[in-house]
Amino acid sequence: MKRFHLFFLLLLCFAFNSVVGQGIPNPPIPPQYASELVSHTVPGSMLPGQTVRVQIRMRNKGLLKWTFSGTAYSFRLGAGDGVFNQGGTTRNDFLWSNFRYGGHMTAGQTHYGRAFMGHDASFGQIHTFEFDITAPSNPGTRYVSARMVHELERWFGVYVRIPVTVVSPLNATLTIVSAPSTLFSGQPGRVTVRARNTGTQTWNHTGSNPVRLATTSSNRFLLSNFSFGGTATNNTNARANMNRSVPPGGTIDFSFDITGFTLNTRSLRLSLRMLKGAGTWFGQTANRNITVRGDDIDIPSRVAIGPVPAVNELKVSLDKGSFTKGSQLTLRNMAGRVVKSVKVSEATEQQKLDTSNLKPGIYFLTVQNGKEVITKRIKVQ
Repeated sequence: MKRFHLFFLLLLCFAFNSVVGQGIPNPPIPPQYASELVSHTVPGSMLPGQTVRVQIRMRNKGLLKWTFSGTAYSFRLGAGDGVFNQGGTTRNDFLWSNFRYGGHMTAGQTHYGRAFMGHDASFGQIHTFEFDITAPSNPGTRYVSARMVHELERWFGVYVRIPVTVVSPLNATLTIVSAPSTLFSGQPGRVTVRARNTGTQTWNHTGSNPVRLATTSSNRFLLSNFSFGGTATNNTNARANMNRSVPPGGTIDFSFDITGFTLNTRSLRLSLRMLKGAGTWFGQTANRNITVRGDDIDIPSRVAIGPVPAVNELKVSLDKGSFTKGSQLTLRNMAGRVVKSVKVSEATEQQKLDTSNLKPGIYFLTVQNGKEVITKRIKVQ
């Protein structure tokens, strides 16, 4: 084999000298190691965990013949470019398997792997590598990366780096279209959120596993008055329904009221994400910090409450004027759940709340008198 290579190099040198002697410009001499990507059938997008059959066609652009023998010095297509074990930097993200001419790759280690050749390839010839690729489970742009390798000698030639968008069947982008920047404690504010279906699966609004907009564990607002109906017993379990199914690429707007409770002015987080059924969360999380003003703000009217702490009954009155008809008194526990609610049927100076069946602890009393909303912390004993 070495004699043949030497003869071939001598023949090239003879041809080179002949051309120079005739005054013709020197032709470039190919390197020993070189490769070219001719074509491939890798798809532009795949689902997480999906397996497809692909072909990668490589051309030998070097003087050395690519040999396919099963010896240790064979030429092969390697995953990545030797990352982790030969100082490479191009990492492959897809699992290779079911090789046409044989090969290997360890599951979970996509940077190690080889696709064997089925025949020799001399200068200018093409070899087609054929095998299965399996997409990773995490959505996003991932890469099928490869490079030719002469085993026990060197990696060489072009870096093959083919982008593939791994698309989750369930995926979403959320945009908070409108929301108040500041609220008083206990004051409701209207919020509109736009959800876009960026996955490949239609969001069904009915059935055993409907898709809904939900609050996350970091949400600190109580949701109510949903545009398409919904439920909420505390700040972390709100569910806003849809009124129709949303196909891939479609959008839907949710509107609802938010209410925050605090004693001292601070920033509270509104946190939302899409949810399918009882526990399949998907897509991005939409967060918005909103300033909620507490009792440290000077509010024009004040509420007189007694006795403190309340034992069996709580008396509530305004120090300026009276309760107007339609005023609302709402008592919530520390989780934001409503435990008592009284609506004023006619103008009066005082309202009473029965606290005899409440557990001892701290509660929030919200008084809405006309457009004014005041929140006070109440201790029940």
